[in-house]
Amino acid sequence: SFGPFGGGTSFGPFGGGNSMQPFGLNTGSNRFGPMNGSNMGPFNGGHNWQNQPFNPAQIQQVAEEAVSTVQEVVTAVQPAAESSEPAQMTAELFMQMVQVTEVDEGITGPEVDESIKSMATNESILHVAMFPLSEQITNVTGKPYRHLTIHNICDAATAGKIADIDDRYAVILPCRIAVVEGKDGKIRMISMNPDVMHAMQLPEDALGPAMDVAEKMNAIIEGAQEGSF
Repeated sequence: SFGPFGGGTSFGPFGGGNSMQPFGLNTGSNRFGPMNGSNMGPFNGGHNWQNQPFNPAQIQQVAEEAVSTVQEVVTAVQPAAESSEPAQMTAELFMQMVQVTEVDEGITGPEVDESIKSMATNESILHVAMFPLSEQITNVTGKPYRHLTIHNICDAATAGKIADIDDRYAVILPCRIAVVEGKDGKIRMISMNPDVMHAMQLPEDALGPAMDVAEKMNAIIEGAQEGSF
């Protein structure tokens, strides 16, 4: 006999001790629903579908619960990049934008300053200016301050291409290297992480020159790290 709703028949998809029960998953120990811990029953509170009474009037409710569950899961795993909400700026994100290079032992801050100027000339890129910030801090506060200088280095043609893409990109212009005497007495150079150029999604006609400048900046930093001229 054929009895789709059970009753000891040879085919009973909704339970009833039948030999073939596609919603029963063979045994009462099987449960379907990854959102319920080790049990698998997101739409019925973790209860097994097998041998449960079937009420057609509950179909809409079950369907609505299923849709709600799927939406919650999608929202939970949705990458931040695909979200309509802008990513929140954090200290960690900011730190990823900079790179820190520790200067070799025995090299002073002023020596690093001179090395940066010399290396910029060697790399055929303009050293625009050096701002002796520590001196300015001392002048304003009347108290000595640890070495802190800011070097501005620029390839004007490349800077123009970047600014033409988005005016806001001008905030990173020109390239900078900060020479800082840490509170631990060590001299370090702090500069922008070149990976930021890729994150900005520059078009190829701007990305190529920008990466050329990044290579020159790295050469300057590597030379100044050991006090080269």
